[in-house]
Amino acid sequence: MKDERGRLFEHILNQETRVYDIAKAWPKEWLSINLTMPQLKILFLLYGGGAASMGELAAPVGMKLSTVTGIVDRLVEQGLVERGEDPHDRRVVLGSLTEKGQQLVDGLYRAVQIQLSKALEKLTLEDLRKVAEGFDILYDAVLAEQQTTQTAQSVSEEEGET
Repeated sequence: MKDERGRLFEHILNQETRVYDIAKAWPKEWLSINLTMPQLKILFLLYGGGAASMGELAAPVGMKLSTVTGIVDRLVEQGLVERGEDPHDRRVVLGSLTEKGQQLVDGLYRAVQIQLSKALEKLTLEDLRKVAEGFDILYDAVLAEQQTTQTAQSVSEEEGET
């Protein structure tokens, strides 16, 4: 028999799945873009992390360097990404979002926020307070997990250098 923590954990994950199941009506902004999933992944990485080398883009998505270079080529052709050189090492090519690329990803996030806002409008003030408190708690937990992961990666990289 599961303890209360286990039951709550399972309930939260089930509810998250149910929310996504009924929200499958994706915003038109998401459905109208003419990009492949690998192209979107590269855009999101550049959006979240800023300029990055081809190697820095390849590692998190598990692609070969040559594959990422080809994807970036197509994004450059579409005016979504631009290439530049690393100021510390001119041999390294950096990709970064253009203004058009930034606006595209901003629009995708904004479309999801608008969809969520419509649901939040239906909540009472008390329920909004509960949701806000829950998101604050979840944010803190995700931040702590991210910091733990980054610390573990740093230690692993340092051990690999010795």
